[in-house]
Amino acid sequence: MKSKEQQKKTDRLNTSKINPKILAGIGGGILFLLLLLPAVFFVKKHSDKNVRIAFYGLTEQYENYIKELIPAQENVNLEFVSLKDDVNVKSISKKYDLLFSWKGEVTDALEVSATLISYKAVSLVPETLQNKKCLPLLLDSCELLYNKKSAIKQGGELPSDFNGFVQYLESSKGELVTPMVLNGGDDRILTAFVGNLVEKTGGSEAYKKLIAELRKGTDFESLLGTPLGNNVTLKSTLELLKDWTKTGLLFKGWYNLSAADMSYFIEEKQTAVAFTFLSVHRTYPWKVMDDYESYLIPPFVSTVETGLICPSVCAMLFSKNSNASRYLETLLSKQAQETLSDNTQLAPANSRARSFDKQADDVRYWAAGTKSGALPDLYNAAFQTKPEEFAEFTAKIRDFLQR
Repeated sequence: MKSKEQQKKTDRLNTSKINPKILAGIGGGILFLLLLLPAVFFVKKHSDKNVRIAFYGLTEQYENYIKELIPAQENVNLEFVSLKDDVNVKSISKKYDLLFSWKGEVTDALEVSATLISYKAVSLVPETLQNKKCLPLLLDSCELLYNKKSAIKQGGELPSDFNGFVQYLESSKGELVTPMVLNGGDDRILTAFVGNLVEKTGGSEAYKKLIAELRKGTDFESLLGTPLGNNVTLKSTLELLKDWTKTGLLFKGWYNLSAADMSYFIEEKQTAVAFTFLSVHRTYPWKVMDDYESYLIPPFVSTVETGLICPSVCAMLFSKNSNASRYLETLLSKQAQETLSDNTQLAPANSRARSFDKQADDVRYWAAGTKSGALPDLYNAAFQTKPEEFAEFTAKIRDFLQR
């Protein structure tokens, strides 16, 4: 006979034994997981073999520069597609793993469906340019080209605020053919200039408000009087330009000038200041550009927050494809960024990468040093997919300036 104490110990041992059926079930589950994991890994690896890469709005030359830095590997199938203006933007996130485009209307519309970019890649660019869903690779910019000889005659100091800029133009009158010129016959140059004046006088929030109204499709007459911020409207900006034309600060008919007209003023050094993009600046001979200093339209002293209107080639991810993510990190690496900057002559986004030259380095510095960072020009911001509406908008601006 067992004592009561021994019986209790036996009962406890019996109750602590695992039911053989339960044990078999657990063992089967573990075995299933062990068999499933390699299958999942195989499917993922097989899926990652196919990397679909799309380009939107980039020149063939820029596309090729990016393609050259994406390694061809035997175990990866790369598919490159150049998308047209009439593409269904919403379908991009469903069809492609990677997208390269100018930041603006298209990239903003796709951010909601984009995949987060790795911290490793995001951390490589200045804080004001960091975006976990749309990361810049290259920076263009809107710039002023100051005639160095003219600047020396005025004391050698370039203006640091908007009122000082106007005074600079005033003091240049009579010295050359015109204090300031731009080829406003080019729609993008025209709207970039108007946008810069809105941003520098009203601040980045006023500029963003203008973009929002354009995206909504606000009709031109209503848009003219819409308050943008800091007592600035599109109408007040265009009236300012009319006044500058009447008083001789801007060359008469600047809003119809061609690229060839612009070349005359720049190459013959017949303007104190010219407005253009860095990418256009690169089309002039080095010997000509050596006579000019690149700088920005300075803001009003009272303008608290500004950015740099700086068209940016950006990248977006739309899947968990490990190869796509790896390629993006590669393109943000110091070596790749230096290659891209050398090839395009634009500014690299990587904080530590060497720039093509001082002008490109300045662009990155300016973008990193402003509160709002790099902002798209009006075309990229609101008209990437609407070229006909863009043509109508620019025609109405010219009509207003000629009234």
